[in-house]
Amino acid sequence: MNGSVSGITPVVNSQEAKKLITDITIPPQPQLLVDVRNAYPDLNKVSAIISQDPAISAGVLKTVNSPFIGLPKKIVRVDQAVVLLGLDSVINLVNAVQFRNAFEDLAPDQLAEFWQNTNATAMAASILAKHTKLVRTDEAFALGLFRNCAIPLMQSKFKGYIATLQLAYADTAGNISQVEKNNYQADHAAISHLIARAWHLPASLIQAIADHHNPKRLACKGAGDQQQHIDNLCAILKLAEHCTEEYLCYGNQEADYEWERHKATLLDHVGLSEEDYLQLCDQISDDIAHNT
Repeated sequence: MNGSVSGITPVVNSQEAKKLITDITIPPQPQLLVDVRNAYPDLNKVSAIISQDPAISAGVLKTVNSPFIGLPKKIVRVDQAVVLLGLDSVINLVNAVQFRNAFEDLAPDQLAEFWQNTNATAMAASILAKHTKLVRTDEAFALGLFRNCAIPLMQSKFKGYIATLQLAYADTAGNISQVEKNNYQADHAAISHLIARAWHLPASLIQAIADHHNPKRLACKGAGDQQQHIDNLCAILKLAEHCTEEYLCYGNQEADYEWERHKATLLDHVGLSEEDYLQLCDQISDDIAHNT
């Protein structure tokens, strides 16, 4: 289910990031996910474990049946979802439900906008995945949720972190991660990547989380199927983040400098003109407004 992706050069200094989070309490992977991982790939055992938790089952089925996943018919049982979507897809959705349960309790009231943007970006990413057919909708949804999961933790640890984040998004060269690294020796992508590893997310999602502000990754020049898949994930995520105005939410900026730097490459990579993309963003905004 998980494992390393060959050919990847790490873009984060794990030792520095680990030092940074010594005093940050990362919510552990819930026991249900540990049990699921141990039962993998036995479809019946995994379905039974998920079904034993009514709240998780309900959350998974709600997500499965949402228009953002886009199934042709309503699913009423977890085992049906596994058969229709596949085991890995359902596990991604379980991770997503568990993530929201575990991390929302940590966020102070002032991070309501963070959670609103996180959920909107996950939805937008899944819609874009469905439209472009470059990645699975469940992968895009999980990536949209997890990619900034370190932000609430860093805000709780570092006084003035939000001001630093705003400076990062104000960097006209679009080097968001570098501004954070200058202050903390690591950045929210690096720490989110460590959290994703601790939760045993699929290797491609872990790397996409690590790379989602990496200019080399956003050049979309990955060689080989695995690297190209990570390129696809990051490209879809960047389109989703711009669509949901992450630069305004986290950076309090009127301009998205990272997007301006990479948009031509990203749009070409996913096969969209800028006009088509803007029209799709309008549709996505309407879809999110009507389903939240």
